[in-house]
Amino acid sequence: MAANPIIIMTPRSAKARLLRIGEPLPSTLNIEFPSIDPIWTWVVDGHYGIEGCLIAAPGPGIAILLKLSTVPAASSTVIVKLLRRSLTDMANRGYRGYLVCLDPAHPLEAKLATIAIKARGLVMGRGVIIAGYTDIGGL
Repeated sequence: MAANPIIIMTPRSAKARLLRIGEPLPSTLNIEFPSIDPIWTWVVDGHYGIEGCLIAAPGPGIAILLKLSTVPAASSTVIVKLLRRSLTDMANRGYRGYLVCLDPAHPLEAKLATIAIKARGLVMGRGVIIAGYTDIGGL
């Protein structure tokens, strides 16, 4: 008589990848953009689905990092995975630099600024970022 095999399920490892066309993002990520380009949106699939995303856009010779967000229960490694995968992909696309606007008054953004500066990033100024609509009416 053969022994019954024991099946051991291991948790799936969280991996960063590009967002699939038509794939929704969890509302807990608080994405404020009316539409996003999946070719410029990286996500981390974790134990409970998408745990974080990084939204970027092509710029004039540089990649622009627009939004980095995680769900409240996300692992602390999600941000690192998003940055590593997105920056590697951007370099493979021919982008040799990136631009990100951070507010050092926010703890997470201050931490990201420290990481960027240690990775040879340059602080290029201070200012206010304004986002507006392209339909300017009678202006």
